[in-house]
Amino acid sequence: LARLAEALLPLIDADAERAVELVVLSGKSEAALSAQAERLRAQLLEQPKEQLVDVAYSLATTRSSQEQRIALVTRSRESLCEALKEAGQGRRPAGAVRGGVSLTRGKVAFLFPGQGSQRLGMGRGLYGEWEAFRESLDKCVGLFDRELERPLKEVMWAESGSETGYLLEQTEYTQAALFSVEYALNALWESWGVKADYVGGHSVGELVAACVAGVFTVEEGVRLCAARGRLMQRLPGGGWMVSIWAGEGEVSAAVMEHASQVSIAAVNGPESVVISGREAEVRAIAEGFSKRGVRT
Repeated sequence: LARLAEALLPLIDADAERAVELVVLSGKSEAALSAQAERLRAQLLEQPKEQLVDVAYSLATTRSSQEQRIALVTRSRESLCEALKEAGQGRRPAGAVRGGVSLTRGKVAFLFPGQGSQRLGMGRGLYGEWEAFRESLDKCVGLFDRELERPLKEVMWAESGSETGYLLEQTEYTQAALFSVEYALNALWESWGVKADYVGGHSVGELVAACVAGVFTVEEGVRLCAARGRLMQRLPGGGWMVSIWAGEGEVSAAVMEHASQVSIAAVNGPESVVISGREAEVRAIAEGFSKRGVRT
């Protein structure tokens, strides 16, 4: 996180007002880092008119980065002074990250998640604060709105328990929302100077990863995602999926009795197989394995 902070803050607008600020300090040793924290606290107490945003900006843009680091998330000068007091005593304040890092940079990988990570209101705070996120989200949402019956942003940010909010759990809207937020998150990281060397994804996240990697354009990705969501939405209800920690041969034998209703959906490893099909039959197979002590 400290390495991330180094890349993140230099690109922030120093005149902006935010709910929280990220304050970063570094030193060549633990003692030097603690001394830095003490000196900063003393300066804040002596200069009460200094703005928190200016302090955070200057620390990130005018100081070199040493091996020992601390990153403090703070909402006010008062809370920052309290955290710096602890840091000056060699401790790690609540909510802070402190430790040593290598000055040799490694490679960065992003993994884009699949369906199930959605929630109402996701991305709304970032949309209000960060232009890079806002522009990318608006681009995706605008493209999806040509494909969907309801405006995507209304569904994503609907009130909990509302009829519109319920749509976010419908595959057609779920996948569109996840694609848009994940694509915008990548744009936000890149605006901070953090660019992935490798990308991967699960399910709909694969489509976002492919866009980020340049396999196809965001316009192509949106069309593919929308079509995928529509096709999956048309599937009949009552389907189940269960992961079974057993070999493919053993699972195949159990599925054979219900071959018209259940099939193997994925072989994820030597002893990790997923079955899918009608709920009653899938549940019966899973219970059979569980009774034999097999994890499902």
